[in-house]
Amino acid sequence: MALTLALLLGPWVGLASVSATIDRRLAILFSLLAMADYLKRVTFLAPDQSPWSQYLISILPTLYYGAAILVPALPRIIATPLSRVERLALIYLALALAMTWLSPGPTLLGRLAASGLLVLPWTMILVAARWGWEALPGVSRTMVFWGVLSALYGLWLFSFGPTPVELRWAESATFSIGARHLIEAMGGEGVSGVWRVTGLQPDAFTFGLFLLTALIGLEALAARGEMSRLAHAGFFGLLLLGIGLSLVRTIWVALVVFIVMRWIAEHSTLLRHPRLISLGLVGMFLLAPATAAVLYQRFGSLAGVMPNPLLARMLTFGTLEARKDALAMFLDVLPERLVTGLGYGISPWVTGKFGSMLELPPNFAEHNALVEQLWYVGLPGLLLFVVLLYEAFARLARRYAEGNQLERQVLAILAAGLLALFTTGLGNGSVFLSYPFFFLLGVIVAKEQHDLEAVSDGSAPTARARRRP
Repeated sequence: MALTLALLLGPWVGLASVSATIDRRLAILFSLLAMADYLKRVTFLAPDQSPWSQYLISILPTLYYGAAILVPALPRIIATPLSRVERLALIYLALALAMTWLSPGPTLLGRLAASGLLVLPWTMILVAARWGWEALPGVSRTMVFWGVLSALYGLWLFSFGPTPVELRWAESATFSIGARHLIEAMGGEGVSGVWRVTGLQPDAFTFGLFLLTALIGLEALAARGEMSRLAHAGFFGLLLLGIGLSLVRTIWVALVVFIVMRWIAEHSTLLRHPRLISLGLVGMFLLAPATAAVLYQRFGSLAGVMPNPLLARMLTFGTLEARKDALAMFLDVLPERLVTGLGYGISPWVTGKFGSMLELPPNFAEHNALVEQLWYVGLPGLLLFVVLLYEAFARLARRYAEGNQLERQVLAILAAGLLALFTTGLGNGSVFLSYPFFFLLGVIVAKEQHDLEAVSDGSAPTARARRRP
């Protein structure tokens, strides 16, 4: 079934990409990313499917990105001078790959999976830094379309329960987190036996995260004047409803961060001060475990006294126990990882599916992205990541100071979006370090913004604006 779905989808994607520009191919990539996980579920509608067959579908976006976007783009990227952010990204990539392949523990298949699914997305920074501004409208429209569709599907699941697609998937793909949660909820297990809906995504967190990225794209389109007020209000409300239905508190916090940081960026000079933003990121990392500890201590048992199961699920703070020791774990691991990390092959997502000979401590990263970075790439890699973020915001500060009103509005939205996605990493780990995050990161350091200049003065994009670098 997975092979059949891949063969049905492949020709359409291929035909759409034959003469397409890179910005168009980026929109196709984000469509594949949006639908791949749902197609994994559809696989199990057919009887007697191997649980592993779903991965034939899930690797399609990675294969497409490599063949249709990265390989054609590399010659043009290499042929022109690299910015400081791009050089840092390349150094990080080299370091991450070296540690992934030279460290002991993961199987060969695990190393391959980690390289393709966890390390390769970092190259999106290089692609978006060259074509990001031109691709931003198309990618944003794509994200909004699939985000609205996913929110509608999530609303259906919330109202009427799992469809046969979810039920067959849960019965067959038991090693999937989302499938396991559904099985537990159907058996009255888990937190109050409540199933958190997944939309088109594999679990509640990625559902909420996807809708958050769609919301960022929606705001970018609205700022550019590419959407009516009525459509913007309707889509915003629907995406907001979907985020609420996900019942993921980390996403709720990130949504608040996005709204607040956008307002601050538009009404202050914050974006002119990259050092202040970087200090803020460090402060968020230091504050997150302490906040989790306080909430766990005061409200950890609150859900148990709630008569309504849904309300009990919303007010479940007991899971914060797995987040409150992130700083302690960081300090404990730091002496071992001053020079090298263990590579991305030790990721629980990889080892749980592709095996490992290395045993890690329980809750090894405390659901914290920076602690995970210390494990994966050591202190050198973590510092590279932090410096890369600083340089990206420094570039954004220069563009913000030189830009017109439209550019500043869009940059404020993208900066707030990046900060919101980073916030999710402080409560749920490195899941946010995927193609949407790296695309936004590349866009804010992109060299070309002819299309924005054309929109700002009311003219259509010129031939020079449409021409690729």
